[in-house]
Amino acid sequence: MSSFTYTVVRKAGLRWCAETAGPDPRDQILAIFDAVFTQVSSEQYRGCPMLMALAEFPDADLPAHRSAVAAKSWFHETMGELTGRLGVDDPGEVADHLTLVFEGLHASGQSLGPQGPARRARSLVELILSATAPRPDAP
Repeated sequence: MSSFTYTVVRKAGLRWCAETAGPDPRDQILAIFDAVFTQVSSEQYRGCPMLMALAEFPDADLPAHRSAVAAKSWFHETMGELTGRLGVDDPGEVADHLTLVFEGLHASGQSLGPQGPARRARSLVELILSATAPRPDAP
């Protein structure tokens, strides 16, 4: 599968996870992280394909490199859109935090397995969301 094809399939899969979680952007964000954790927990997981593509094809002019950057940018932009819908003060900042969790989930999932720090990704996302966009019905 080409890097471009993988990017399209992966984005569609994460988009589907978000959409099936319902209309609440908080639930959509959590669904995306749950889906990624499921991927990281697979016995076939060998690390983030986009990070591998960036390492294997460091020349920014190569299609595989551009495709990997596009996928990473899409994730960051999606987090910004979803956190913007939550009404946070600075959606870009929250998107940065969530993107770091996303990258850490992939990296620690590869190096330390799903029972390492990767298993804490969802709770860290919940903390970030609670701190920046408390639920309206929360005390």
